[in-house]
Amino acid sequence: KRILQFQLLKNITLGILFVLSMGGAQWFALRRYVPHAWWWILANAIAWPVGVMMPFITLGIIPDDSSVPVMIAAGVVGGVLMGIVVGALTGVVLVWLVQDKTSEVPQT
Repeated sequence: KRILQFQLLKNITLGILFVLSMGGAQWFALRRYVPHAWWWILANAIAWPVGVMMPFITLGIIPDDSSVPVMIAAGVVGGVLMGIVVGALTGVVLVWLVQDKTSEVPQT
């Protein structure tokens, strides 16, 4: 039981670090060009977990005894949906960031 708790804690910690690092790395470049660029980190931290769920959902709704082509199609549809979800969520935030002219961006 203790090993399972450690594994769960480790996986949650690594997941959080991974999600934050995706937006965090891009934030370093984005912060020079748009105000409130830290929103980009939050947008990615939300968009990616939601997007990654899509293939699990599409593969989960087909019957277990489905043919291989049906499973492949469900996986492809899930992957496309993942891209759409991540792109839409981060795209909305990026458009908002670029249009936000209410504060000055510090020049570094």
